[in-house]
Amino acid sequence: MAKKQVIGRPVVMDGKSYPVSRAVRAGDFVFTHGLMPFERDGTMTDGPIEAQAKVCLQRVKEVLAEAGCGLADVIKATVWLSDPADFDGFNAVWRSFFPKEPPARATVRGELMLTARCEVEVVAYKPAGHAGPMRRRLAPRTRATLLPLKPVAKLAPPKRAKKAKPARKRTVKASPGKKAGAKARPKRGR
Repeated sequence: MAKKQVIGRPVVMDGKSYPVSRAVRAGDFVFTHGLMPFERDGTMTDGPIEAQAKVCLQRVKEVLAEAGCGLADVIKATVWLSDPADFDGFNAVWRSFFPKEPPARATVRGELMLTARCEVEVVAYKPAGHAGPMRRRLAPRTRATLLPLKPVAKLAPPKRAKKAKPARKRTVKASPGKKAGAKARPKRGR
């Protein structure tokens, strides 16, 4: 499998083609572009935040299906809202799409969203060729690893004690014709 796989058709909104991919698979992860409340024909959904959020999340679901994933595979989402007052209305719709084990999510205020009230991008984790939602496959193994960790006293690696090197003894061999134990003279270079 290639390192990066572009998924889906070109992104067209309001009759314009944009230089972005609908989704990209990189290994076991799928990344979507920021999905806005555009209908399938490319027109923006009008109405309150609830109507726009529903269309956004439907588009997320469709793009993930093209990548072989579902909403249960979503591990992280980023949401942009044009008006912070829409937060509660968006959350009501979000709960209907993610009723159990919702993904991690950041919600920020966005000002570059044309006339949309919301935009959603997600990251999904699904090993290539795997059937079934990720959470069902990993839940039994991860419950044990998600227990609270005990505080660590020291984060620095343990210091190693330096070993003392044994002192070397120099022995000087006596030249033939000299007494053993007599000191040899150092050679001088010429």
